[in-house]
Amino acid sequence: MYQSRETGLAERVVRINQPIHEDNANWIMMELVALDQQETDDSIRVEIRCDGGSVYGGLGIYDVMRQCRSTIMTVGYQVSGIAALLLAAGTRGYRVLDPMGLVTLVPLMQGASGVEGVLVQREVTRLEKRILDGLYACTNLTPESLPALREWTLQPHEAIQLGLADQIMAGGGNGGGHPSGG
Repeated sequence: MYQSRETGLAERVVRINQPIHEDNANWIMMELVALDQQETDDSIRVEIRCDGGSVYGGLGIYDVMRQCRSTIMTVGYQVSGIAALLLAAGTRGYRVLDPMGLVTLVPLMQGASGVEGVLVQREVTRLEKRILDGLYACTNLTPESLPALREWTLQPHEAIQLGLADQIMAGGGNGGGHPSGG
């Protein structure tokens, strides 16, 4: 794993290919910062094959991506949950989807009751607002078109219409394709 991570960094590629949790989110954030500090005009490629995970970790990655000076090309294969926000956070014009890929938006889970439930609900509401604000900033979505997170599975052309991505990868499916107009 370390060698592939090292090779990816040499190629300016960051791979998110498992659910996000605090440990891998920290690695991803460090990789993005390190690549952004390099003296080059080359873009950073973030490949996303992820079904979500930690909202806190994902929001941390989102914040770092938005602060990077480098162009960030996001490439989505199967993207769900908080990873959908990361796909959208790439530089406009450089957000690419695999032709067979799906993007799924999902609401945050709830479940506690009593006093703890009130506190949990407040935190869920706060996190959902941050995610929605990020989606509004990065896409064509508005508070009128998506007032709350809901389960919504999008085909590549639908994700492009909503502004989560800009184009469909030509010859995709194995990560070896290249962007084409969508």
